[in-house]
Amino acid sequence: MPESNDNKNTLIANPSVTSTHIEKGRGIEVSDFGNFCEGDKDPSLNKTIKTLVYGSKDLIVYLDDHDEIQWSTASSCSLDANTSKTISTIIELEVLCKEPLTQEEKQSFKVLLAQSLADSLIGQHDAAQEVLLKARAYLQEKATENYRICYVIGAVFMTLLSMSIALLLWINKDWVLSYKINIDIVLGMLFGSLGALLSIFTRLQNIEMSTTGSRKYTYISEGVARVIVGEIGALLTALAIKSNVVVGLVNSFSNPLAGLLAFCIVAAFSERFVPSLIKKFEGSLPESESKPESESKPKTLTKPINNAPNPTNNSSTTTPKNDPNTKNE
Repeated sequence: MPESNDNKNTLIANPSVTSTHIEKGRGIEVSDFGNFCEGDKDPSLNKTIKTLVYGSKDLIVYLDDHDEIQWSTASSCSLDANTSKTISTIIELEVLCKEPLTQEEKQSFKVLLAQSLADSLIGQHDAAQEVLLKARAYLQEKATENYRICYVIGAVFMTLLSMSIALLLWINKDWVLSYKINIDIVLGMLFGSLGALLSIFTRLQNIEMSTTGSRKYTYISEGVARVIVGEIGALLTALAIKSNVVVGLVNSFSNPLAGLLAFCIVAAFSERFVPSLIKKFEGSLPESESKPESESKPKTLTKPINNAPNPTNNSSTTTPKNDPNTKNE
């Protein structure tokens, strides 16, 4: 039989196991948490108390040196349904805050979650739910702000890249023209990035940002994509101007290039200019090409057969029969 041990933290699961095989945890039972301060080590969990949220004789809730929520009780306790629900919500919010928040914002956010946990553990469930609502609002606000910054960073990066390319092309204009490249159209496309960036700045508050499961590089790529779409619209506008489909009077300006660049910037900024330009292209197509084949074919009308006798041609088409009851005069 194994030797008796008075330490109640020692658990012998199998009486046949000798004392040399017993594994002990490093946690030590604490009877009073009231005197613990920030910087102390919680012996029950072997964690350093970085941010103390709640401390009493029977309960302590804090953030450890990794900003993780820790809690411990001096006596065994059973969790009711409301507390279990609160803990589940806290775990969910902890997962959602990993990507969109900065390290400082995460710490403030987890202090709110820890306060909600403490309120729930001491039975103040209404107060715990109010704190959780504040935590959700904080997460929504900060995540939206950070994702908008990422969106703008992607758009600004693409705009700077486009304008750098435009500057290089203009400096080496003679070399570009030697390859018979229409530099006006290329510059118009690249200058469309300015219109797209201006559109993003003016509509930034109305752009919806998801705060669940998104990554920062997702919004950076969306900002880049928005500028590229604007440049495609500017390219279409430059081609339409050069071919005199729309705004052909630009070619008669004293500085046609400046007019073309201005219209390309407007086209990239506006959300209706390019769609209206496409409709104008569709309207300029020949009617036979714009209509479906079934509509372009003339319909054949079949004249109904009239079996009724024609009174004007009765004498030539109808031969009267002799009536046997009629006498010849």
